Amino acid sequence: MSLVAVKKPYLLKISLDEDAPNPRETDDNLGNMVCWHRHYRLGDAHSYEDPGDFLQELVEKNVSDAELIRKARAGEIQGVKLEYVRAEKIWSVESYDAVSRKWVRWYEFDRPFSRCESQIAEAIRSEMSNQALLKLAGQKCCILPVYLFDHSGLHISTQDLTKGPDGRWDAGQVGWVYADRKAILAGYGKCGPEEMKRAEKALASEVELYDKYLSGECYGFQLYKDGEEMDSCWGFLGDFEEVRKDISEYLPEECWSLMDHLTEAPDMRRMELEDYEELLEEMEV
Repeated sequence: MSLVAVKKPYLLKISLDEDAPNPRETDDNLGNMVCWHRHYRLGDAHSYEDPGDFLQELVEKNVSDAELIRKARAGEIQGVKLEYVRAEKIWSVESYDAVSRKWVRWYEFDRPFSRCESQIAEAIRSEMSNQALLKLAGQKCCILPVYLFDHSGLHISTQDLTKGPDGRWDAGQVGWVYADRKAILAGYGKCGPEEMKRAEKALASEVELYDKYLSGECYGFQLYKDGEEMDSCWGFLGDFEEVRKDISEYLPEECWSLMDHLTEAPDMRRMELEDYEELLEEMEV
């Protein structure tokens, strides 16, 4: 079905765009969206096997080895600690085992500290929980969770769809959308608190736009004059009221009123030009 409006000599048709471009494949996104799902390929392309793999790399790229080691030695990383064992003359990386309620030593380094700093940092990251990695990455990056609602269509959001009175059992987190310091600096010139807030709004908007794409809220228009197509444009994403405003900007002024007289009509993809006059008579406003 299509929505059409007629005002001689014009006919405007608005249809669903079944070939709308994926907004995650454009170059104007501030953030990266990484998702995992057994049935759907969502967000941006990536090669991370699991969330832990992604979070470890995010921390590695945005937190220096020196800062990570300092935090581990100061006890600022939950569940992981780094200490020098004088009796054994080694550096020890340990993690807390919640089952046995004991600290377990996983790595030992007996070389001078300056020669194994990067290996120690790697060991610390490998023992950090996803929660601890996310907390640390969030101090350097703007990162928001991405939730998927999979029921009679796909919907995604940065809001937890499983909580509240309208919590959905068939919803859950599938990944994150994030912008690191480098991206924020490139986008806004600075990376202070104000820029982080702007980045958060931008990331939320990107998720909203992608939600429109996944849910099929994609439209295009064709404008006919005297039975011949004179203009068309596709790839409008959003709820229909938003789309109406966007499409209006593409129409000549004498066609603006057509947007107030749209009505549902049969599929016109197979419409022959000779049928145009008959449709005008039936639908003229």
